[in-house]
Amino acid sequence: MPESGSEETVDERLARLERELAELRASRRPEPNHSGPTVLGPFTGSNVDLDGVLGAGKADQVRSILEQFGAGRFSAGGFAGNRFGGAFGAPAPAEIKYLADPPRRVPLAFRLAALSWKWWEAFAVLMTLVAPIAVWLFLPMTLPIPFLGLLLVVAVLRLRSLGNRSAVLKWGKVATVTAVNQVSVGTYFSGVTYNNVRLAQARGWDVERRWYSGPGHTTDIDYTVDGIAGQIRMRGLPYTSGVILASIKDPSKALCVSDFPYDLDVDSNGNWVPSVRPAVWIGACATILLYAGLVAGAVLSISATWLS
Repeated sequence: MPESGSEETVDERLARLERELAELRASRRPEPNHSGPTVLGPFTGSNVDLDGVLGAGKADQVRSILEQFGAGRFSAGGFAGNRFGGAFGAPAPAEIKYLADPPRRVPLAFRLAALSWKWWEAFAVLMTLVAPIAVWLFLPMTLPIPFLGLLLVVAVLRLRSLGNRSAVLKWGKVATVTAVNQVSVGTYFSGVTYNNVRLAQARGWDVERRWYSGPGHTTDIDYTVDGIAGQIRMRGLPYTSGVILASIKDPSKALCVSDFPYDLDVDSNGNWVPSVRPAVWIGACATILLYAGLVAGAVLSISATWLS
């Protein structure tokens, strides 16, 4: 089987996979009571036990290709076939959008939306301020340190995130995904699991955001843009053929459309249309209040300790 980065087109690759699956399925039968994952594919109209037909090694490669191009509905680790091939919805056709050649103007609304609310950030702030209470009782002079440290860390992370998103929006092109490799899946005993967390998953340009409880997935995605290879690592839900945008100035900067807190839409000329949901603006206001509280805490604690 050729590697997923070969010169085959998508249609040629899917045609070859269909032919090979039909031939192998005719020559081999899955073992009875096999409990491995199956693919509900377009090849036969019935369940195809890839592990039983192809063996574990080739089955993983076939799943990656099917999942990448939306040719089949992948089922593994408790995720059955559905709209995004992962945790949400029912099958739906992917939308095609045409981007203007870079550089493109980045709308001000997209830049301001960099302040969108992040639950993990709020949790980190809470734990950083609550955990050292015992230390403050014995060493009150250390009170300003957590506030100053938090302000520095969140400023660096927010500015870096804004820089990456702006670079991808301004200089990005739709990358060609060449391989999808699942690195890990969270379990009760190890890894990351989610409980009522807002997560996003994309198929093509379409992004669905819902509250989710279940295992976290870590996925490495290999891609090429203008002949230059790159790789990004996604965490959260499984990657299911979402569009990858990579900067032509720095191909190492790439994001899936599900990494943006807003939907990406273009006008008739292929330029970005500022379409930010009201929920994002509400979250941005909450983030500003959180940062204002940190600034106030830093000022008051410095006045009460270092300047007194």
